[in-house]
Order: sequence, then C-alpha cells, then structure tokens
Amino acid sequence: MTPEAIATALGQRLTAAGLGYPIVWENQDASPALPFLVFQVVPAMRRDRTYKGTGPLESGFLTITVVTPQNEYATRALQIAAQVLAAYPARTIINITGGRVIIGESGAQQGYPDALGWRLPVRINYQALAA
Repeated sequence: MTPEAIATALGQRLTAAGLGYPIVWENQDASPALPFLVFQVVPAMRRDRTYKGTGPLESGFLTITVVTPQNEYATRALQIAAQVLAAYPARTIINITGGRVIIGESGAQQGYPDALGWRLPVRINYQALAA
C-alpha cells in the first residue's frame, strides 16, 4: 500500500465515473475550458494500527474542485459536485495493491471566486488499510 497506489485508485474512480468534464490532475498546470475538475489527494496521517509495523493505515481526503464560470448562479457547480459525490459513496471499498481504500463521509465545501471562475471544493474522506 503506497501513496501512489492510493492516489491512482482514487483517480481511476473519477475517470471511470465518466462525468465528461476535463480533469486537471495533481502537479499539472492547465486551464481547460469551463467547467472542469481539479483533482488533489491530501494525506493527513499515516500510522501503524498494530504498532508493530505490520498494519499501515493512512487517513486523508481527496479534494475534487469543481470550477465553473463566474457570475452564474452556483447551481451548476452544485449539480456537478453532486455527480462527483455520487462517484464516491460512503463505505465504498476500493481494492489496491497491498490493501484497500475505504471511502468515508463526504460533502461539498464552501465555494469561492478566483481569477478563473467559481470554485466549489468537494471533500471525500478516506482511510487506506494494508491487507
């Protein structure tokens, strides 16, 4: 169970959802046509649940930011956020090499404007456990 395996599994789930919006992956500088999604995995804690080095556990969250045009109602961003959330239902188990990722409770956060448009972060909590 590696950070790369966790990020790959979470990203593949978004791609497989087939939402039809361009995705800006981590460490990419891109500004596709609006609307688009920005994908970022944020590991928050990594520890060993056995305290013997045999049971790694990682807790964190995935942020998928919905970017829509400014000066529109937030309705479109909220609709896209609902589609993103539907791709990551709580208690979903995703098998990865060396373990599994369990999706936790998730939701849309407070939106905000920036130079590109209206941004609405969607936070998806997860725990990754070694097999």
